Amino acid sequence: PDEAAARTFENSRAAAFVNGTDTVRNILGSFSGAEKIYAGYLSSTLRTGHVEWYLGLRVENTRSGYSGHAITLAADGSVGGIQSVDGSRTYTDLFPSAQAKLALGEQTDVRVAVTRGIARPDYSSLAPSLQGSLGGSKSDPANLHTGNPDLRAQHAWNYDIIVEHFFPSVGVISGGLFYKSLTDFIFNKTFLYNGPIAAFAGQLGTRPENGGTGSLIGFEGEWSQRLTFLPGAFAGLGFDVNFTHVDSHALIDPATGRNAQLQGQSPNLANVALTYDFSAFSSRIGWAYQGANISSYGDGTPTPNGDTYFYEHSQLDGSIIYTINPQIQLQLQ
Repeated sequence: PDEAAARTFENSRAAAFVNGTDTVRNILGSFSGAEKIYAGYLSSTLRTGHVEWYLGLRVENTRSGYSGHAITLAADGSVGGIQSVDGSRTYTDLFPSAQAKLALGEQTDVRVAVTRGIARPDYSSLAPSLQGSLGGSKSDPANLHTGNPDLRAQHAWNYDIIVEHFFPSVGVISGGLFYKSLTDFIFNKTFLYNGPIAAFAGQLGTRPENGGTGSLIGFEGEWSQRLTFLPGAFAGLGFDVNFTHVDSHALIDPATGRNAQLQGQSPNLANVALTYDFSAFSSRIGWAYQGANISSYGDGTPTPNGDTYFYEHSQLDGSIIYTINPQIQLQLQ
């Protein structure tokens, strides 16, 4: 539509329209911040007999600062006050890694790795925002939501072993075991507010916080194969299959001692895909499965009361692509 004509139509009939602007949501969704990461690394590759070693050390210094907004709502839902809130954090991490690759033959090898990783908090979680309703029950955490600029990054020590076999045709079959030791994992938690806005002192609320320790142990297997040994157009057929099982545990609250499945981690994941790539045609149909997982933890007690789950689900996706020439391609998805 013509923008000028649309604006003229709206302005001439202002009474027929409703202003859908949500000032509170817009202010809470607005924050400014900066995050700078200074990094350096050393690495080396060594070969001893049938073993290749990959050794490395990375150092990172992270400096972040954020400015958000705190909004106070009156009992009738109107905005009682808005103020800026600042927060900052600086930390340094070391990330060593050691990997070994043992050749069992020309097409088979074993890989072993010990690495340290990091997962930083989302920007929106670090922004020091606050939204609270005055006059409600102080024991209801739904009346107060805040960000948390004091969040620490999540860290993990990762231990992996995998066996791979590559086929003379295009394909690989592999399987492996893994264990991850987590610290300071991030999840949404009920807390008792104690400032700086005095009106909410003693109010229960929710915010992202660091938990205790956690772990993941599991195995994964994959078979990816292109059937290039078949005659004629059948040589374009192929398949990809993979499956992962994960047993996860997390200390949700050291004070209550509650352990639970790690937030967002499904115990079983699987993918199966049939593929075809030959001449100008490329097609794929895939089935993906994800097991049930906890999306948020409950009421802060040692029990699973109030835990929210995503149920197990699966989906089918497919595509067909035909390349007419280097400039034109037809796609059906």
